[in-house]
Amino acid sequence: MLLLVSCTPDRFHVNVDNIDVHVNIDRFDKDLFDTLSDSVQGRISYLSHKYGSFFDMFSFRIIAPARGIADPGFSYNLSSFTTHPDMREAYNQCQKVFPDLSWLENEMSLAFRHYKYYFPEKNVPRVIAFMSGFNYSVAVDSDFVAIGLERYLGPDCVFYPSLQYPKYMTAHMDKPYITPDCMRAWALSEWPQQGKKNFLGEIIYNGKLLYFLRSMMPDLPDAILFRYTPEKLEWCNDHEAYVWAELIDEKLLFITEEKKIVEWTSEAPFVQGFTREAPDRVGNWVGYQIVSAYMERENVSLDQLMGEQDAQMILEKSHYKP
Repeated sequence: MLLLVSCTPDRFHVNVDNIDVHVNIDRFDKDLFDTLSDSVQGRISYLSHKYGSFFDMFSFRIIAPARGIADPGFSYNLSSFTTHPDMREAYNQCQKVFPDLSWLENEMSLAFRHYKYYFPEKNVPRVIAFMSGFNYSVAVDSDFVAIGLERYLGPDCVFYPSLQYPKYMTAHMDKPYITPDCMRAWALSEWPQQGKKNFLGEIIYNGKLLYFLRSMMPDLPDAILFRYTPEKLEWCNDHEAYVWAELIDEKLLFITEEKKIVEWTSEAPFVQGFTREAPDRVGNWVGYQIVSAYMERENVSLDQLMGEQDAQMILEKSHYKP
């Protein structure tokens, strides 16, 4: 029987007790939806002052994509967003599921203490909860991470079927995935992928993101880290050599064909062109194994790993041979 708890080596369990990081989550969702009695212009002024760059992002991406707050119809669009029956129902459901976020503040505080342990010179972003109109799970900018609460109402949420979200996607739209999704999104913004993409570069990059997540959340269950069921995790562990042989035999490591790369690294029911028993994103799982092997052999910091762009060098120095 495969346990859901992860067997993490001691290198991930570092002492962060003396690192002073306390995440407070600002409830933009409540500030927006619970102030309907205020004048629209007064509400806009208040939200703009309190939320700054986040409100700018929200204005451009959600309310008025063309011109943001400068759009003549912005006030009307904002009122329509907050009074639409579907959004009001979604907001009310979010208040039932997320009446208090202290548990999430504690979880994210611990993750960002690890972040400051490994990257002491980097800043911890502001964390904001909001209603995205079902558009974003997590949105990031240089100074904030924002959580679209309605995208984490649980796999059985009544809204998701009408939005035609596939089950392999809604399986991860739940509370345990919020902090990992936030940390991954923050890492994507801090260390964006550079240069021309090939298959090896993509799986190594995603492997680095997974290794980063493991470092930020050393006790995160493997099922959450890899977004796999126990059965899928067991398949990966039992067929690691088989998967690697497929990549070598089919000469996939250095291809640049976007479609083939996506088939092995993106969320889907299964990997196209490979056995249907193999879980989606198995290429990323292999990437994590390579990165882990590299980090076990090399005297390299996490900061150096995240900045390293030479995927072939990482593979060669990992001596990865399942």
